[in-house]
Amino acid sequence: MKDLQVLGNIGMVLFFLLHLAVIIRSILRPHRSPASRIAWVVVIIVIPGLGMLAYLFLGETSIGRKRVARMRGNLERMPDITATPGMNAGNYQPEIPDRYESLFRVGHSVNGFEPVGGNRAHLLPDSNATIDSMVADIDAATEHVHLTFYI
Repeated sequence: MKDLQVLGNIGMVLFFLLHLAVIIRSILRPHRSPASRIAWVVVIIVIPGLGMLAYLFLGETSIGRKRVARMRGNLERMPDITATPGMNAGNYQPEIPDRYESLFRVGHSVNGFEPVGGNRAHLLPDSNATIDSMVADIDAATEHVHLTFYI
């Protein structure tokens, strides 16, 4: 009977330490807003077992080791932006409005890419206009084309 109590106590202490470790990780995770940190801590404390699992599966952003290695390889092969023809010393520094700063920080924390100035974007009314615009841009390219897609 005492052996079961000792094992139960050891199990509770281990669960408590794991619980505490997940809470600390949720607080110390870089590139996360304070509101998000508090929300995760509340979820982890209110629903201990499920909250920890939810945080470990949903709260950590990871693109996988193979993709990280591939991304690092791509970054090494990318040319120095300051050596790009037509770029001057101040042109590649982005001007990000304060209200969008947090979005760019989140993007950087996920993929490791810093925002670069000199780019522009516009929303098109439908998919046909988008395809037509992409085809026109590709046709106008003189050397190569880089395409990035989200979802």
